[in-house]
Amino acid sequence: MKPNDTRGIWFSKEVFYEALGLVRDPETGMLKETKLPYMEAEVFPDGLRIYLAAYSENHIDENKKGKLTVVLVPTGEGKPGGPLHFDILSNPDQPPSGLDEAGGEDQKDTQFNDGQLCPPPVCDPEGLLNF
Repeated sequence: MKPNDTRGIWFSKEVFYEALGLVRDPETGMLKETKLPYMEAEVFPDGLRIYLAAYSENHIDENKKGKLTVVLVPTGEGKPGGPLHFDILSNPDQPPSGLDEAGGEDQKDTQFNDGQLCPPPVCDPEGLLNF
């Protein structure tokens, strides 16, 4: 690995909750399952698929140009004879947002690419696996 390569990506637990369709009940504080939009319907997620990706070399954010990242996509349970798990995408024809030159805020969708890259710039490599 080169010194400036992405070594790790941190996501808050709230990102995972949202990706899995879990919302906190304001009265009890407990997490409850909700459905996510899929095509013209809604489904309960059964897991996450993690895609490896890279930001464009033309990305507006200098700290992200060409850096490795991951895109989290919730999955749903497949039907007999079909795929075991299918990606829950509200717009399957749209690539993951935030990877191209425009940068800026990710569009709200059922894909998540808003982790904190390490390095740079705001990362203390202390505590990361050293391999």
